[in-house]
Amino acid sequence: MAVRRYLVSTVGFGILTAGCAIATAVVLGHLVARVITDPDSRSIGDCGNALLMLLALWTVRAVVQWLRDGLGLIAVRHHVEARPG
Repeated sequence: MAVRRYLVSTVGFGILTAGCAIATAVVLGHLVARVITDPDSRSIGDCGNALLMLLALWTVRAVVQWLRDGLGLIAVRHHVEARPG
C-alpha cells in the first residue's frame, strides 16, 4: 500500500512539474516575443504581469520539487525501518 501511495504521489508531482515547465515556456515565449516585436514594451512596467506569472510558476515548481524530495526521504525511511533483520 505504501508503494502505491508513493507511486501515485510521485506521478502527481511529476504532472504538476511538467505543467509548470510548459506554462513557464509559454509565458517566457510570449514575453520574449513581445519584447522583440514591440520596442515600446521594453520596460519592466510593461512586462510586470508576465514577470509575476513567471515568479509564481517558478515558486510552485520549487515547492512541488521540495515536497517530492521530502516524500522520497520519507519513503526511504519507511523502507529501511521495514527491512527485516
